[in-house]
Amino acid sequence: MPQRFAILRAAKLKTLGNIAASLSHTYRQRPTPNADPGQAQANEHSHKHQAQALGALRELLPQKRRKDAVLALEYFVGASPEWFEGKSQREQDAYFRDALGWLRQRHGAANVATWSIHRDESTPHLVAYVVPLDETGGLNAKRWLGGRALLSRMQTDFAEQVAAKHSLERGIEGSRAHHQTVKDWYAQVQQPAQHVSLSPETVTPRVLRKGLLTTEYETPAMVAQRITRSVQEAYTPAIRNAQQGALEARRAREMARTAQDKDKALKEAQDRLRRLATHLKPMLDLFALAQDQFNDLMRQAQARVQVIQREQLQQQHQNPERGRGRSR
Repeated sequence: MPQRFAILRAAKLKTLGNIAASLSHTYRQRPTPNADPGQAQANEHSHKHQAQALGALRELLPQKRRKDAVLALEYFVGASPEWFEGKSQREQDAYFRDALGWLRQRHGAANVATWSIHRDESTPHLVAYVVPLDETGGLNAKRWLGGRALLSRMQTDFAEQVAAKHSLERGIEGSRAHHQTVKDWYAQVQQPAQHVSLSPETVTPRVLRKGLLTTEYETPAMVAQRITRSVQEAYTPAIRNAQQGALEARRAREMARTAQDKDKALKEAQDRLRRLATHLKPMLDLFALAQDQFNDLMRQAQARVQVIQREQLQQQHQNPERGRGRSR
């Protein structure tokens, strides 16, 4: 049974232009090759229009801020495609609802400005926009995404608080897999596909209009456009799957390298443990003795000490001058 992983990614949006561009994609205001336009009505948004979402986010921004401050964090929450198989929308939404609750607890409910659930792509996912305010009320993205250790703890906390409730696993901790940002993920999935395009000279034009004296045919450009469109429609799903497959293959290779590293570390730890066990064997053997054996050893040791003490007393009585010499 294949493992099913939770997916949590975060991107920094540094300008209002960056935020507007991202929201434009989220609200499908620009072409989205990997989305099915016929399913766009299934998407869900916290705000009805892009402008409302942007306005809600801008209201949370402090008036005084650094010019280079990160204005928003874009969170992407998803899961392995296999996890969605057979899942009802109610089950899927329960996962996204818990993820949204985790974000609100992490950042404060008021700072989660807007969110959307996309169901018009091959794998449903949640996108949320958060204003990264810290305890002082200032913008501080580093407080939330600053450094590898902090990102790792974030992934672990999400896995424990959200993913585990929905039978999803955390990615391998300490993985050598390259962290893929939301922007990079979309950029790869949306790369233009290379479709077959037929030349006008190789096709026969269709009849557009047949009159009594003249017949109107498609122009070569019209024929080329028609055939190309048909080929694109036929191959687009396969190309999307191939692109996604390439992403998954790369991740599998990275995870394999991680497993090799961890296997090597495990063997080294086992070797150290064996050496330590050899070094501590006498002490371990002593601890392994039965209580009565241990008590018997203690009695023998005490008896030997008493014998030595008696011998010393006898020597002192037999040689009193030597004892007095020592005392002077």
